[in-house]
Amino acid sequence: MALDETISRRCAEGGPPTLRFYAWTAPTLSIGRNQRLAESADLDACRSLGVELVRRPTGGAAVLHEHEVTYALSLPASEPLLGGGFRRALAALAEALAQGLRLAGVPAGRSTAAGNGAGGRRRESVCFFASAPDELMAEGAKVAGAAQWRFPGAVLQHGSIPLQIDPQRIERLTGWGRRGSRAGAAELAPGGVQRWLGARQEDSTGAPGDLCASLIRALVEGFETVLNVRLNPGTLSHEEEAQARRLGRTLYGTEAWTRRL
Repeated sequence: MALDETISRRCAEGGPPTLRFYAWTAPTLSIGRNQRLAESADLDACRSLGVELVRRPTGGAAVLHEHEVTYALSLPASEPLLGGGFRRALAALAEALAQGLRLAGVPAGRSTAAGNGAGGRRRESVCFFASAPDELMAEGAKVAGAAQWRFPGAVLQHGSIPLQIDPQRIERLTGWGRRGSRAGAAELAPGGVQRWLGARQEDSTGAPGDLCASLIRALVEGFETVLNVRLNPGTLSHEEEAQARRLGRTLYGTEAWTRRL
């Protein structure tokens, strides 16, 4: 989280737009910038199951990061893509992701519904238990979640594309089932994208690492095609690494940040 903020702040200072892909060293529940901790996570369950907890700089709802591809897109506010307004930018980014998923074999498309959270509510405390306009669906299931943070000079968008989803595990870690939601977790978040990837990736052994690498290549191609850009591999500077370590130590690794609100 500290690294994603560091890169985004570099964008605000004139750095290049950056698309970063990564995985997690341990299962981690991330909660949105504005979520209340008590309503988003079951701390006892997280401890007993060995799941870490972090608060994102971006908004949105709780996400279990475990078997997935995660991306962080950092854009300067001067980026032409953002000039058409928030909704238009979201739609363009969603279409780029959808194209990448389709190239990987996932029949993804943008949702146009007003939201199908449990009980008909627009918002839900768990990301993959609800959908909103321009989120990505495949055969009725949500296949990617996204959240943004806009601050002076730049925008950071986080996204999660799970290979596998265990609804009961998410339900336990978030305490979602105790809050009176009408629909069952398994009905709201079936699957994950691995079932499509395994069927289509001829150059993959089917191992999670191979599937992630194939998916990332397809996502890169999707972004390049839809947004008409060329993505070039890059590395972090020593200054960026040092700044991210400081930010992790002074903000994201603190109880004050995680337990805020």
